[in-house]
Amino acid sequence: MNRRFAAISLSAFFIGAIVAGCQKSADQSSSPDASASPSMAEAAKSAVKKAIEPKPLVVPADTVIAVVLDQTISSKTSKSGDKFTATVEAPVETEGKVAIPKGARAEGVVSDAKAASI
Repeated sequence: MNRRFAAISLSAFFIGAIVAGCQKSADQSSSPDASASPSMAEAAKSAVKKAIEPKPLVVPADTVIAVVLDQTISSKTSKSGDKFTATVEAPVETEGKVAIPKGARAEGVVSDAKAASI
């Protein structure tokens, strides 16, 4: 919540700076430096966009993700390369945020299947 408030405040500041920079008096509009204003406005727009753009959450490679299979997989009938689907059983959190919500759909591929020996 605090990040969102900070991003909104920062955005409002930059928008205010853009508006203030775009307002010129009649005597300034004829100055030779008038071409610099659009680049400043573009820089401010870029800064606002970057400030409010969401940052990606990266789930570490060794993270265990609990899923429930949507169909039965058996070493008797499955073979390498078979595809299957599953549903995420519990949310996966990274940096205190939910990166993968409960109920998300997952797809997998059987990498190796050997019949059980008796």
